[in-house]
Amino acid sequence: MASIVRIKRSAVQGKAPTNSEILAGELALNTRDGKLFSSDGTSVFEIGANVHSLSVGSGGLTIANGAISFPISDGTSGQVLVTDGNGVVSFADQTSISASSSVGVNATHTSNTKIHTAATAVVVDSFSTTSYRSAKYMIQVDNTDNTNEFQTSEALLVHNGSATFMTEYGQVATGATIATIDSDISEGLVRLIVTPLATNTKINVTRLAVII
Repeated sequence: MASIVRIKRSAVQGKAPTNSEILAGELALNTRDGKLFSSDGTSVFEIGANVHSLSVGSGGLTIANGAISFPISDGTSGQVLVTDGNGVVSFADQTSISASSSVGVNATHTSNTKIHTAATAVVVDSFSTTSYRSAKYMIQVDNTDNTNEFQTSEALLVHNGSATFMTEYGQVATGATIATIDSDISEGLVRLIVTPLATNTKINVTRLAVII
């Protein structure tokens, strides 16, 4: 007749053994929760389902028999985890902001600074008409000859390949308006144009553009 070997067990939901109930290396099973426990002589740790802590060696971590493989070393500051679509996960630089893949929309974020020394129109940003269809801008203008004259605006822009259509909204200035904003298309480039009223101006521009 076959012998049946049983370890310490409980069928009470949430029940876990204490140090006084199991010795170092001894096993205990919660059949209700499907969890297996042991002890190192100092504390009880879980080695069954729903593990709360897990240490993985130098071989890395794979899930579902290798269907998903995680990197074996850390990335650098600011990097994100990306997948190649075939189960391999790795660290990569974050260069774009992507919407849901189900709608297939991608956007890129860029910023630049323009120092202008005349009260004339200046192109502060441009992009190819074949790369992006629309863009959202934040434009900050500083009169560097006056420490109290600043202006910031937001603008939405869209183009049809031959002309731009733009609206400026949310303009805030510390006093009177110190610049006007416009746009056009020239030689295949959509251009954001700022015309400052002061001679010496610093213009900071941030663009979020949606890929065609």
